[in-house]
Amino acid sequence: MLNESLSLGIWQQAAVIPPLTITQGTPGELCLYADDQLAFQAQYQHCLALAVPLLQPPTAMDFATAFTIADPDGYRIRYAVTAAK
Repeated sequence: MLNESLSLGIWQQAAVIPPLTITQGTPGELCLYADDQLAFQAQYQHCLALAVPLLQPPTAMDFATAFTIADPDGYRIRYAVTAAK
């Protein structure tokens, strides 16, 4: 935790899910947390409605349930919600 609302996570590149590809932007990603499961599902449906490139559907991971999209420049954006929320 960098402060009460900001943390930095570092993954070993070979362990990133979904795997990185050369065609995507930089090998980093932005992770945004939803307040609750309802907000998480609403954001997922919004991305589907906009036909945003989906790199990973909602998946239970060790830190949260998350899905990953690519922005128009190929950068990865991960949306997540923790079980406690």
